[in-house]
Amino acid sequence: MPTGEHADLKIRRMQLRMSSNDRAQIEEAATAAGMSMSEWMLRAAHEQRLRESIAAETAVVYDADNRDLMDDLVQRVASRLELFRLAAKSAHRTVADYLSEILMHTSEQVLADRRHFELDRPAWDRFLEVLDRPERADESLDVLMATQPSDELLERLRE
Repeated sequence: MPTGEHADLKIRRMQLRMSSNDRAQIEEAATAAGMSMSEWMLRAAHEQRLRESIAAETAVVYDADNRDLMDDLVQRVASRLELFRLAAKSAHRTVADYLSEILMHTSEQVLADRRHFELDRPAWDRFLEVLDRPERADESLDVLMATQPSDELLERLRE
């Protein structure tokens, strides 16, 4: 969030240009959030930049169709942004790259852990066919299972 004299000056200019109705609504929202009007406006400006950044990164348009989704995402991200920044910095990545990598990894993990798969009828029939096939004898597996591991291998496994 922008801080310092420059940000304060910008906020004061904005406050001067506001209508009394806008000012009253912002004061009410700021009070409800337990903030000063300036703090609330800084936070709102920061959230708007975050909303625009998310929209640019994800190609999501901020419109009436997805306003609730975007607002929820912005609130969640804004409240954890410092954590994301620290984690990205320790991973030597930008926040966008870090979050993208984490989201991709998590998505892959979720898909890999699925236990429910929907198959159409032909795929289901092929699946049952494979399950019903008789076992094939695999001599190389029998040989492998009968072989005792060497002392060298056992020593390496203990390390």
